Amino acid sequence: MPDPTPGQRPITGGERLHVVRSLYGDVPSFILGIVVAIVGSGLTAYRIGSVEIAAVCGVIALLAIARLISMALFAKAVSKSDDINLDAWERLYIILGALQVASVGCWSTAVFYYGNDALSELMSIACGVGFLIGIQGRNFSSPTIVRLQIVAAAVPVNIAFLLKNDIWYFICGVFFTLFLVSVLRTSARICGTFVEAVRTARVNASLAYRDPLTGLPNRAAMQRLLADAVARDRLPFALHFVDLDRFKRINDTLGHAMGDRLLVQAARRFHGLIGENDMISRYAGDEFVILQRLDGRPGEIAAFTDRLIASAAEPFDLGATKAQIGCSIGTALYPQDALTADLLTQRADTALYHVKNDGRGRSAFYSVEMSEKEQARLSMESDLRTALAADALTLAFQPIVRSGSFDIASCEALVRWQHPVLGNVPPATFLPIAEDAGLMDRVTDTTIRLACRAAAQWPGHVAVAVNISPSQLHRDDLVDVVEDTVRQYGLSPNRFEIEITENLPLEFEDKILARLTELKRFGIRLSLDDFGTGYSNLGYISRLPIDKIKIDKSFLRDIETDPRRMGLLRGVLRFVAQLDLCVLVEGVETPAQLDILAAEPDVDQMQGFIFGYPLSEKHVSELLHTVASRGRLDIPVQRREQAT
Repeated sequence: MPDPTPGQRPITGGERLHVVRSLYGDVPSFILGIVVAIVGSGLTAYRIGSVEIAAVCGVIALLAIARLISMALFAKAVSKSDDINLDAWERLYIILGALQVASVGCWSTAVFYYGNDALSELMSIACGVGFLIGIQGRNFSSPTIVRLQIVAAAVPVNIAFLLKNDIWYFICGVFFTLFLVSVLRTSARICGTFVEAVRTARVNASLAYRDPLTGLPNRAAMQRLLADAVARDRLPFALHFVDLDRFKRINDTLGHAMGDRLLVQAARRFHGLIGENDMISRYAGDEFVILQRLDGRPGEIAAFTDRLIASAAEPFDLGATKAQIGCSIGTALYPQDALTADLLTQRADTALYHVKNDGRGRSAFYSVEMSEKEQARLSMESDLRTALAADALTLAFQPIVRSGSFDIASCEALVRWQHPVLGNVPPATFLPIAEDAGLMDRVTDTTIRLACRAAAQWPGHVAVAVNISPSQLHRDDLVDVVEDTVRQYGLSPNRFEIEITENLPLEFEDKILARLTELKRFGIRLSLDDFGTGYSNLGYISRLPIDKIKIDKSFLRDIETDPRRMGLLRGVLRFVAQLDLCVLVEGVETPAQLDILAAEPDVDQMQGFIFGYPLSEKHVSELLHTVASRGRLDIPVQRREQAT
């Protein structure tokens, strides 16, 4: 490739391909120009009656055919691959182009030498000037080629002027030369503009296909590579969707800057594990996609995913702290699982979803059963949206009684969904779907509203408890929603209780603590649910502004027959009693359990099926008013048939 003009940076390999493409481009304009030259030279040969001019016309035509063939061959070569011999193609263009314009210049020389016809002279010079302008337009990307072709055309034309041996023709030759100098200078400027435009386009393309945070290829780049791998290569490969586990917790607790730092480290680790022919991209958020080329070795896919999981399990250094996360991987295989890029991507994502749903921290291959489950999940999500829009969710209420007096202190509100086809859908089935689909805010708002509406009809000493998902504690409007709803139904704040799970992260952010404190200041009562199943320690609990601790039902297992289990329960009760909080034991189901707990001085409240199954809003209201008139709850007080 010719050197760039002075002051320009050297042209890179990628830019050079664009330069050579431009040389062989715009075939229609070349055909138009060369047809004019062939017809014009033929007419002048006929007008002057010169065999020599006719021969020049023939040379022009033969060279034109050769150039058209070279253009067609170049287009075919480039359509197959960008990896072509640019030197050879550029050299061929220079040779044929120089011969072509020289032949057009020789037409003028022949006309001036063999004839004495002013019209023919004007026609040959006009066509030559037109060709010179075409040289600039066609070869604007290479000033050196422009100079070479202008010399090839200008020398025979100037010879033609000199052959007339006339001062006026000589002056025309001088003007013609000055015109050529102007063309050369303009060509250099156009070339500089073209090269910079190519460079700018390459930079923009790089930005369009590059993730600015990690430096990895982005989603668009991976989609393009996948399309090429399926359409051109047709070689087997594995597509891995890699999702960082518990990454949202890092963002929520430590901030997005720390999250970004972790992403960069994860990208560096994963990139270090891929093969030379593999590709990794940051696909979205905390999700990476890896295309792994397969060479047929047994177990190569499992070995690779194991390395990824082990790498993500190592602590991430975030400066002031170290974060322990992990990753989940869903894998789809080409061509076994799908023959198109879109379907393969969808199936790898489906496999990832099932891994995350089944416990995280592992990998799984796509299977047909996964798609069937995914279709069922999507159908249920759609039905849940419809149910929320129609206000079709309801609540059931389970009594919570005071130890000793056995009067009802409160009722826990449990959300229910009666599906028109499937019947009663368990909360354990539809609540995770609500979380994944971004519907949990609406479910929570509905639960709070229905709970307040029901409690407003109860005796004034009975409270209602609502379980709040950990994700809801990140809502900026949670405090407003609770306070506004309590006021709307005229409920005393101390009759509304929020249950939060013990499985909040240890490093829960200050914003969550501030929201809980604000609710407590308003008068809302707070309880810690499922105590003993998560991060049980006094330091953790002492920071929370809670009023009550609910001991998980797992502590009641075999306490009637196993002294060690009974000792464990008493130890937990004494442990919690030090905090001066209300103590509630969940899962009381047998008379023996009830007798044991009733004798424990540290047990304040109890909850379980022995006191009644969850009841509808109507039945619990009837129960509460009956108990209020009697002063205590009869055990058992209702039949199972009333349960919902």
